[in-house]
Amino acid sequence: MAYLALCRDNPACNSGAIRAAELQAHLDYVATLGGQLLLGGPLRLGGNEHYNASLFIYDVDSPRSARELLEGDPYFRAQLYAEITLAEFTPARGRWLTELLQN
Repeated sequence: MAYLALCRDNPACNSGAIRAAELQAHLDYVATLGGQLLLGGPLRLGGNEHYNASLFIYDVDSPRSARELLEGDPYFRAQLYAEITLAEFTPARGRWLTELLQN
């Protein structure tokens, strides 16, 4: 089952500095997730010129498992995120899904 995590940065902190300081640790961590991470990346919400959120889609069996993966991320541990939305996600249509199914 897929779970989507939308993580909005804490506006009260210098999120750019946290992202820079924790980037390598974050990348090392997500590399350990293997097939449990379907997709992940930074976002610029609200027309912001800098990244101010992150999106992850996990392939796990429960929302608790998705939350545990998120909580293991150095960005989470550095308190980068002020707001997290976790939701079950059902991929239904789209170019990426079609390409994935063809391979």
